[in-house]
Amino acid sequence: MRSFIKSSFSLASTFLMVASAPIPTSAQANRLDPNQVEAPVRGWGMWQPIEAASQTNFNADFSDVENNRLRELQAVCAQSGQPIDAFPNWFRLSTLLDQIGTGQVEYGCWIDGQFAYTVVNTAVRSDLGNVNRLLVDIGAGNNLAVYAEPTIDASVIGIVQHGEIVIPSSFPALVVQNENRNWIYINAPFEGWILQGMVGRPGNLRYEDDRTRRNR
Repeated sequence: MRSFIKSSFSLASTFLMVASAPIPTSAQANRLDPNQVEAPVRGWGMWQPIEAASQTNFNADFSDVENNRLRELQAVCAQSGQPIDAFPNWFRLSTLLDQIGTGQVEYGCWIDGQFAYTVVNTAVRSDLGNVNRLLVDIGAGNNLAVYAEPTIDASVIGIVQHGEIVIPSSFPALVVQNENRNWIYINAPFEGWILQGMVGRPGNLRYEDDRTRRNR
């Protein structure tokens, strides 16, 4: 689906190269950039032009459901007057991607200084391959509970220690946000929900690869 998004932008990019446009004022320029209008959101990076997606380290849009969301975005934005060749024209990535290799991407079409519509899909780090191991990184001597449900009010199934490895139930990992916390469903050493941490803050788990194994 990313190839569909990128190819759809090529026509718009070609048009922009040959068309002339008035130079925007400072206020107008700010309204063209959501980062100048929207307040930063904890747990998310900056908005980036969709043209940057091909040079950005992520893959996304893994299912028919997620592809249908992009089609809904295109349809809604078309009704708002956005050219069909320019969907979606901005994207941003969640900070979870750099912690556990799985996170989210949000696409949006920006019209007249605001988002007409946005959708959020699952994303993974494209340089890591399948992340099937997560390292518990909470400081020596500390431990982390595994819960029956993604809430700290649920019953505790088991305890893991700093430096242990937990196995996510799938790749991309199954992540749920609840009570302003990110939870990951794991299969081992216990089956249940483990707390990654508060949204937008350094987490309790990080992806395990050859480099991180050598550094332990």
